[in-house]
Amino acid sequence: MEVSLGVIVVNYKTPEKTERCVKSLLASIYNNFLVYIVDNGSQGSDTEYFKKAFKNNCKVKLILQEKNFGYGGAVNRAFEKLKNRHGLFLISNSDIFYDRDALSQLINAVEKGGEGNVYFPVTMFPGSQKTILSAGLNSFIPSPFQMKFFGKRIVNTGGFVEAPYLGGSSFLIGRDLFEKAGGFDEEYFLYGEDIDLGLRIKKTGGKFFAVTASKIWHEFHGSTSRFSPLSRYYLARNVPRIINKHMSWKVWYYFQFYWWSFWSLLMLFFSFRWRSIFYFCLGTVDFLRGKRGALKSS
Repeated sequence: MEVSLGVIVVNYKTPEKTERCVKSLLASIYNNFLVYIVDNGSQGSDTEYFKKAFKNNCKVKLILQEKNFGYGGAVNRAFEKLKNRHGLFLISNSDIFYDRDALSQLINAVEKGGEGNVYFPVTMFPGSQKTILSAGLNSFIPSPFQMKFFGKRIVNTGGFVEAPYLGGSSFLIGRDLFEKAGGFDEEYFLYGEDIDLGLRIKKTGGKFFAVTASKIWHEFHGSTSRFSPLSRYYLARNVPRIINKHMSWKVWYYFQFYWWSFWSLLMLFFSFRWRSIFYFCLGTVDFLRGKRGALKSS
C-alpha cells in the first residue's frame, strides 16, 4: 500500500535542533513523504535559517505562524492546511533524531494494524544502538525519570506492542482519527496536550502501539530545558487538569503526581533554582483558578 505521509515538525526558536531532526528524516529509507516545518512565531532569524538550510529541497516546506500558539495549536493549524493532501501524519518534536528505518517501520505497522490506531517509535538510550529507554508510558504523568525507570522494556520482534498511554514526542496518526478525536486541546498550550489527546483517542476505540523496529533518540525538554520555570509551570497546571478531566481514581493520581513533584522540588531547592520552584507554585495556583492557555511571559 502506497500512502502519502505528511510530517509535521514544530519549531520554536530551536533552528539547529529542528534542522538535525529534519535531516535525519530526509535520510530515511522510506521516501513517500513531505516534511512541514511549522515555525511557531519565532519571527525572523529562524525563517531565514530554514530557507538557507533547505534551499531548493522539494521535500521540505515551511509553514509560518504569526505568533506562538503552543505545541498543540501549531499542529492543529498545520493539520487544517494539510489534511486534504495527506492520509497519514507523523507529529514530531524538533529535538528528535530518527533512525533511517524508522518511518518505513511505522508505515509497515499501519498496513498491518490499520489507520484506526496510533503508532510510535521506541525511544533509544542516548548514544546506544541497542538499549531501549522506553517503548511507551506506564503512567500518563510526563517525566523523563518515569520514562527511564518505568517505561516498557521490550524485545525488538519486528512487530508492535500495545501501550496504555500516548507518548506524544513522535507518533503516526491517520487523518480521520485525528479529526475524530478533535485534535489537540489548545488550552494546555504546552505539556500534557498529547496525553489528553491520547485519552480522547482511547474513548473513540483507538489504541497505541510501539513499533519495536522503529527507533528514535529524543532530547527531552529540548525547547524549554528540563527544569526550567516554564516547564515547571505548565506541568504543575496541566497534569492536575488531566487528572480532573479524565481519571476516575483522582486521589490516587494526585498522590502520584505530587509525590514525584516533591522530589523534583527538593532537587530544585538544593540546586537553588528558586524561580522554577516559584513557577511550580504559580502553576498550582493557576490550576485551582482554572487558568488556561499561555502564560503571559510565554
